[in-house]
Amino acid sequence: MKKVTICIMFFALVISLVFLQGCAIDKPFVKKDLATLSPLKVVRHKTPAIGKITPGGRFAGVVGFLLTGGLGATAAEGAAQKSAGKKAEENIPDFGYLVMKKFVDRASKEIPGWPEMIVIEQPVSDDYSEPVSLLKFKITHPGGVPSDLVYGESKGKGFFVSNTLLTLTDYNGDVLWQKFFEYYSLNFNRNYKNIDELEANNFKLLKEEIEFAAETTVSEFIKHFKGEK
Repeated sequence: MKKVTICIMFFALVISLVFLQGCAIDKPFVKKDLATLSPLKVVRHKTPAIGKITPGGRFAGVVGFLLTGGLGATAAEGAAQKSAGKKAEENIPDFGYLVMKKFVDRASKEIPGWPEMIVIEQPVSDDYSEPVSLLKFKITHPGGVPSDLVYGESKGKGFFVSNTLLTLTDYNGDVLWQKFFEYYSLNFNRNYKNIDELEANNFKLLKEEIEFAAETTVSEFIKHFKGEK
């Protein structure tokens, strides 16, 4: 009992720290004439391999207890994570690319005065920089937790989690806007029975969930940029 209590306290602390880090990294858009950012170069970092959480893994009961709000979900989920495997990699779309593409498609329509864009589809290196106006997409968690992209099962429910960081800088490298968003399917009433349901028919439901998560992530970014959230 004492060990379980310690585990719960530990993960609760981790989740609190992750939440604070996520809030601290967000930066509202610096009110600046968007025309001065044109052309805006849009790049993305390589999307990490998707992970998989299986029921009954180490700390599974604690994980299920903690996953009630979604915030910091991946910090707890990382305890039982493993590789999703080759079949998953072959069937699941590139989440980072999806988010970038959807943002590029929607930004000029939904954000007044959005600048002209030059989109680089292939991933850039982690240390990439350039003296231009730059919009960078990265699938990562500011808290450094291992589960940047994961699906699985906990407490009898299937789920999907993704962490995305979007940063806008000017030609000097100064951050004009930054937003982190963690998508957790159960926060959006996207309920699945288990892993088997997500993986059935060549991952049909998981692919649909990833599409929905990418669309939701982009909506959150646009709302934050416009000062609506």
